[in-house]
Amino acid sequence: MGFNRLVVGLACCAIGGIGMCYLWWRQRAIYPWLVSNIFVPGWLSGLGGLISTFVSIYTHNNGVYGASSIASVAVTGATTVICGFLAAFYSFWLLRRLKNEHEQKQKQKEMGSEAGTENGTEKESK
Repeated sequence: MGFNRLVVGLACCAIGGIGMCYLWWRQRAIYPWLVSNIFVPGWLSGLGGLISTFVSIYTHNNGVYGASSIASVAVTGATTVICGFLAAFYSFWLLRRLKNEHEQKQKQKEMGSEAGTENGTEKESK
């Protein structure tokens, strides 16, 4: 019983954070995968941890913030804010930009294929 729960919790959070960063780096070019498998689950997990921490503070500690309560709020709050920001950034900026580029390429492709056909049949090249 020599381990402090705060130290064990911090170690688990650090291992999880390192794992998330590794997966982020490994899959950095696949924006939809990052949003659906790293950022949104991390944001929801952080939010759940934050709610759980506040419930614990106000039911068990009568609203008194101790050192472990402050550390728990800081870590879960940071996880929530960072993952939430990254989910929003990737969803609303990078994915939208990627979608617009794809639509422009599709329009150019359609315009090119229409220019090469006449009445539904291809023009014969001489």
